Amino acid sequence: AALPDGRIVVGGAMGFGASDYRATVWCLLPDGTPDPDFGTEGRFQYTFDDGEEYIRRVLVTDTHITMVATVKVPGFSYDRIGLVQCTHEGLLDQAFGQDGAIIHTIDETTDLSVRDGERLSNGGIAVGGYHYSLSDNTEYPFVGLFDANGQPQAGFGTGGITIGNEAGEYFAMAVDGDILYLA
Repeated sequence: AALPDGRIVVGGAMGFGASDYRATVWCLLPDGTPDPDFGTEGRFQYTFDDGEEYIRRVLVTDTHITMVATVKVPGFSYDRIGLVQCTHEGLLDQAFGQDGAIIHTIDETTDLSVRDGERLSNGGIAVGGYHYSLSDNTEYPFVGLFDANGQPQAGFGTGGITIGNEAGEYFAMAVDGDILYLA
């Protein structure tokens, strides 16, 4: 994704050993070198907890960078939705979520593996992916809606999440005005 000033941000995971991956976004100058004024040595890194964390989408606004992630529970029992936000300078936005980030799921056993995310026209955040059902060994698509501050959208599904009843998953999302497209 590109910042308004031409810098480039790229999200992913940085490994620190077996099964120890941290949500990371790198900021590059237009010539491809790390931006020394962004975060630490050109990167912003956030640790949700002791599980694996993977950035699935980097969303840029005029003032912030929001990372949409899959956050694995330590021990690999299930996945959760992770959102974290920093400024264009690579500093954690303490006003977002709960002190800069949020881990969200419906309950302690509902697997929600994120594949993509989008900013909505109202400033909110949509995430999509799949719910793996242990009861029938099947993947079902899900959509989660959050407000601009990273809180689950009240009145949408259960805790801001709706899970489809036909097998499948969402891999990609796109927004056009007030319409959210899922594929």
